[in-house]
Amino acid sequence: MSVKIVSDSACDIPKELADELDIHVVPLYVNFGEESLKDGIDIKADDFYERLISGPIHPFTSQPSPGDFLEIYKKLDGDNDGIISIHLSSKLSGTFTSASIASEDQSLKSKITVIDTGHVSMSSGLCVLEAARLAKNGADMDTIIEATNDFSSRAHFVGLLDTLVYLEKGGRIGKARSMLGSLLNIKPMITVENGESKEFGKARTFKKGIAKLSDFCHQFDQLQSLSVVYSTDSDLAIEFSDSLSSLLGSKPIVSRIGPVTGTHSGPGTIGVGLISKI
Repeated sequence: MSVKIVSDSACDIPKELADELDIHVVPLYVNFGEESLKDGIDIKADDFYERLISGPIHPFTSQPSPGDFLEIYKKLDGDNDGIISIHLSSKLSGTFTSASIASEDQSLKSKITVIDTGHVSMSSGLCVLEAARLAKNGADMDTIIEATNDFSSRAHFVGLLDTLVYLEKGGRIGKARSMLGSLLNIKPMITVENGESKEFGKARTFKKGIAKLSDFCHQFDQLQSLSVVYSTDSDLAIEFSDSLSSLLGSKPIVSRIGPVTGTHSGPGTIGVGLISKI
């Protein structure tokens, strides 16, 4: 038996890595009006972005229910050395709360620990991947919990958005600011600090924004792990990832931003998630 790792779809972990490392991903929901769809199950990224760009209804997102988590916990219950459930920031979603409620169900025999990474997308996803590698190598529960909290303290995320429109549609910024940004052709950059999304900076062109992302990655002396995330332009993501390979000595993980994060960031987004060694 080994420690089992549970996560959520907002961490944007590539499916092949989740399968390889036996990570059990609980989907959040994307809602188009009354139509509620499980992220990555009922709706895939290609269909989502097509509807986001062309559809008449702007979606909103919602967290899994405690029952969604309980279903997974019961499936794993007993046949493990414990369950560690690792999730995006509790200040950005109620996912952590739902997982915590489910973990306290009296019918469960397994010891369950729920961790709030304080991050989003692949800055959270990389913490999950590192924890899953430890679990696969036979580490015990306490070791993985301590290491995951340490990974979270060294994780960073910066995203470059093509437009402010989707942040405005989701109520994250005001309409006037969105219109001004569009008129000036400003490319906004966001980060996550203390569990909350913050403005990282602005770029006058997308090319200059990419340069800022690169500079951000290069400021660290050493990296433990690195991922390039994108919403719609895979060619750009692969090209950018290749340019960062020297920082790791291998290619960074390229991960697609799923429907939940994409609802707020929109098409054309590219970003980096990383865990520094120092």
